[in-house]
Amino acid sequence: MGRLSIPMQDFAEATSIVGNIFASIKQDDVLGLGFHEHAVDFVLPPFYNLINQNLLSKPVFAFYFDDVRRKGNEAEITFGGINHDHYCGDLVELPLRRPNTWEVDFDAVRFGDETIELANTGASTDTGAAMITLPSALAELMYRDLHAHTVR
Repeated sequence: MGRLSIPMQDFAEATSIVGNIFASIKQDDVLGLGFHEHAVDFVLPPFYNLINQNLLSKPVFAFYFDDVRRKGNEAEITFGGINHDHYCGDLVELPLRRPNTWEVDFDAVRFGDETIELANTGASTDTGAAMITLPSALAELMYRDLHAHTVR
């Protein structure tokens, strides 16, 4: 992975996939950054091996996704640190809502001058999620402000 080499990392190749979820998605591959407990056959994910083998300066990873409307189609993942060129301000550490998930508390969202406050709501920060689910009130506000509609 870039300049990183992970000795003894298990690797799996998918030779068939049920359904067509990947047929319309432009991607090169899938890199498992989920929790070990969710890995197929409990194979140790690469990030765990990077930490266990002391190959990182810090046990963190960070993503950057371009705003395709302004810049193009760039993306970046940094292992062992954070690329400070891609943000300003302070980072806020969020506790996970449940063990072994990337779900965090989602207490409010703002669109323009309107804010919807949410109670007991979580948001997944999983970069591999194929969909986004929202509370109905939030989805309706987004649809209205984006001049969109639901398709059933």
